[in-house]
Amino acid sequence: ARAGEWVQALALFHEFEGRAVPRDTIAFSAAISSCEKGHQWRLGLELLTAMEHEKVHIDTISWSVAISTCEKCGRWQDAVHLFNQIARFRVTVDTTLYNATIS
Repeated sequence: ARAGEWVQALALFHEFEGRAVPRDTIAFSAAISSCEKGHQWRLGLELLTAMEHEKVHIDTISWSVAISTCEKCGRWQDAVHLFNQIARFRVTVDTTLYNATIS
């Protein structure tokens, strides 16, 4: 979603529930990515938390997009905090995650 379309992208994502469409890792990651484009870091973090609550696997891409969302919004402390949380989820840290965090 482009910067001006993040609201529509999130509205579509939330429609999944009403239509019995599973909200999987890919759907959540795309929704978090739309938050990045709309500079909505809080919403991105809320979606990451929702993934955990809904027991949706948080993979390397999900973490990377969430960290990038914080970074793009000038929330480097939150990006570092997220990076430090990854080990708790047994996700392999790769160069994508390091790059997202240090950028």
